[in-house]
Amino acid sequence: MENPPIFVIGCPRSGTTLVSQLLQRTPFRAPVETHFIAKYYKLLDKYGNLRERENCEKLINDILTERAIMQWELNFDFDDFWKNLTSFNYAEIVNKLCMLRFSRIGATSWGDKTPLYILDLDIIYKLFPTSKFIYIVRDGRDVAMSLLNVPWEPNNLYACAECWKKYNKNTPTLDKIRKENKLLQVNYEILLKNPELVINQMFGFIKAEISLEDKQKIIFPIHGSNYNKWKNSMTNTNIKVFEEVAANTLERLGYETSFPEVDRKIRRIFWMMHNRLFHFIHLVKINTVDTLLIKYFGKDSFGE
Repeated sequence: MENPPIFVIGCPRSGTTLVSQLLQRTPFRAPVETHFIAKYYKLLDKYGNLRERENCEKLINDILTERAIMQWELNFDFDDFWKNLTSFNYAEIVNKLCMLRFSRIGATSWGDKTPLYILDLDIIYKLFPTSKFIYIVRDGRDVAMSLLNVPWEPNNLYACAECWKKYNKNTPTLDKIRKENKLLQVNYEILLKNPELVINQMFGFIKAEISLEDKQKIIFPIHGSNYNKWKNSMTNTNIKVFEEVAANTLERLGYETSFPEVDRKIRRIFWMMHNRLFHFIHLVKINTVDTLLIKYFGKDSFGE
């Protein structure tokens, strides 16, 4: 692959969107959330040999119905797409499909910022082994405060801590990518305090040039005080709930803690049941209530 993609990875609400916006003036433009790559890789056996036109067309038609891809509004011609395939493997199909969207905005490659991919990093790395990865890390307690303001799960501090810890697990694939110098770890707090330093690191990492004028334009909107809000928002009890789940991960990533990590099984069962209940209520809303609003009252089907 001549121009491999770039992947921005990290826990949701950790700054993947901010990093994406900072890359707008690179050959990748601003990475977007594709959501389908790992999902359909796991389903490939269902489609059979992709060298057979019917199988390939079925796969692509299914991908095109994904909500994230529908928003691209591609003018897709399968005959033309089929003629330009060479290896007929899944990575090539993904690459060409994404380039249909990115080439329209002058990009010579493409970028992705789907947070969920950090949990399937082995798949992404297997498909695109020459890619580079920007891994954004943010204090989990601030992430929790942000997660609790969105309608989807997690829905309590304990579940937020579990989620943040899971997304920031130090996996063998992450270590492998790091040792191959294909991973740049970015600290969200340092990005806000010293954006020029981090922007220089990111652009150097992906070997992209940026003028001083353009650098100032992308630095200007960054809000330098949007961190450590948990210190004023969380009670000691809340801090203890979070840190008893994720203190070891906080410390490994360079954050201060006040309480040690403790495994309390009964408490975990209670909080995870609470989380699942509220997630069920959310699913009822988006699958029933929102469907009625879209169908009869004109709600935007792509809105939040």
